Amino acid sequence: MKDLLFDESKYLECGKIINTHGIKGEVKIDSWCDSPEILAELDRVYFKENNSFTEKRVVRAYVHKRFVIAAIEGINDIDTAEALKETVIFALRDDVPLGEGEYFIADLI
Repeated sequence: MKDLLFDESKYLECGKIINTHGIKGEVKIDSWCDSPEILAELDRVYFKENNSFTEKRVVRAYVHKRFVIAAIEGINDIDTAEALKETVIFALRDDVPLGEGEYFIADLI
C-alpha cells in the first residue's frame, strides 16, 4: 500500500462498493466500466482520501450477475468491509484497456 500524489487526471472512477459479501471482508462492487469483467481483471484499485490515492492490491475478483465480488488487500473482515460501503474506487488509466477508436467517457465530457 502506498500513497500517490494527487493528480486526478491519471485516475478513472471505475465503480462503487455497495455492500459486503460474506464475513471474510469481500465487497460487492457496482462496476462503472463498459463491462464488470474489465473491473474484475484489475490487479489493483485506488481509494481517494483527501489529496492522495491509496493503492490496494486486488487479491481475487469475479463477476456475479452484473456486479464484481472482490477481495481487496487490507479488507479482512466484515466490519472493515462494512465501513467501505459507498466508497468510490478508482483505477489508473494505464491499467484499463482501450481498443482502437475507443475513448474514456470522462474524456468526452
